[in-house]
Amino acid sequence: MSVKQLIKRGLVKTHPIVKRVSTRSLLLLLKVVKYIHFLVTKLALAISNDRTWKQFGIDFGIDFVFVMVCVLVASSINYIPRPDQIFYKFLYRFDTYFFDIGKSPIGSITGVLLTCLGAYILNYFYYNNEEDGSFESSMLPQPNYGFKLKPLQVSSVLMQSGNSGMASSTASSRPSISTAGSSTLSPTSDLNNFTEEEELFELNATSADSEYYHFKPLQTEATTEEFINKWWRKIPVILLCSAWIVLNILFAFKQPVYKTKNIIAWVFHVPVHFIVPPMIGTWLYIWHAPGAVRLFTFCMGLQNMALLFTYLVFPNAPPTFIKLYGDNKVPTFDMIYSDGQASQDKKFSIFYHRAVYYATPLKFASFPSLHSAFACLICFFVCHYSRWSSFKLLGVINVLGQWWADLYFDHHWRVDNLGGLIYAIVTWTLLKNWHHGLADVDTRFTKARVQGDYVNGSTMGMRLFRNTKLQNLFDPLS
Repeated sequence: MSVKQLIKRGLVKTHPIVKRVSTRSLLLLLKVVKYIHFLVTKLALAISNDRTWKQFGIDFGIDFVFVMVCVLVASSINYIPRPDQIFYKFLYRFDTYFFDIGKSPIGSITGVLLTCLGAYILNYFYYNNEEDGSFESSMLPQPNYGFKLKPLQVSSVLMQSGNSGMASSTASSRPSISTAGSSTLSPTSDLNNFTEEEELFELNATSADSEYYHFKPLQTEATTEEFINKWWRKIPVILLCSAWIVLNILFAFKQPVYKTKNIIAWVFHVPVHFIVPPMIGTWLYIWHAPGAVRLFTFCMGLQNMALLFTYLVFPNAPPTFIKLYGDNKVPTFDMIYSDGQASQDKKFSIFYHRAVYYATPLKFASFPSLHSAFACLICFFVCHYSRWSSFKLLGVINVLGQWWADLYFDHHWRVDNLGGLIYAIVTWTLLKNWHHGLADVDTRFTKARVQGDYVNGSTMGMRLFRNTKLQNLFDPLS
């Protein structure tokens, strides 16, 4: 008996309940496959945004070109000429002079004054004229606005014709039979159509030319939310002004060293540092205007290039080197355990951290702190685009966590974290005042929405959940 005959015989002898269950299972599986195909197709259309996949690949490459260049430069750092001298005493002494008020009161007071003065100058020239409206309010009208309207104006010819017509025939307020069948009414018959209520309005044609009327604003004072958002957008100024105090407080929590603090510091220093940037890029692409991701990757790449250039021309030894060798031993690039990267392995008694960090040949990259610069720049983007204060607070916590982890692991000095903050502020301020920067992206997004251009006036989340209740959740202007 052949296999086909066996199958037919088995189907004939199959119980009806088993047949029914098998049929329904196959139908359910088919529905699931169709639904998955529908979701994949819709997701692909939302990501491509009316572009061919070739064009999407080109745009993706343009978006991440700076990041890829930075990775290429970092991987080939040993082939780039760099100075033989490694600075190891300068930051050690300057950090104590600038931050330790017990050992150097004059230098510490100078540090406080310099950071506060820098914050004041930054706020006065670049952040003092912040608009009260946030990203959303700069695009759409807010509750406290008014429309300027001209009052109804009637030409003098029409008034004269109307007055003569009303004076000659006051008995009838309807158009005559001769004009009833025409498509347009004469001035006389048109004015005769006024009712008694309409005649109560005063039409002052002489004074109306210079008078404008507007609706009374619904709100005359800024709301609490607008006030809070205004200060969130000044987070670069606030961080710079408070950096000296905050870094000293975090430095005080450096000791003692124990396992729980090891784990917390490692979480900030490794997983959070590597996971947060792509998460923020994804968040910007799904929830915010087209072009925001390109600005984010451009800023990260530009800042990373500046950091790499600084590491090349100004290599500095971290605190671990001073603890291991003192301030008299001259460091070289061939030394191990001297760049602050292996101290985590010693505290954990395992070597997975070294496997992560020693994949790059870049050593003695103490000033400025790359972790600090990345965390601060991410915080600035979150405070600019996010509508939720809790999300902005997470950005600030990430900054504080990276600062504390750098100090706890003896990976960076306090001045290194301050330097990373300054690099991020300079990058963000340049982007903020660049004519193709944040304002340009927001303006193009607004114009596209006003003109009904759904391709350029929608986010990826809006396209994915178009014509559903979830669409407004991904709309930054809702």
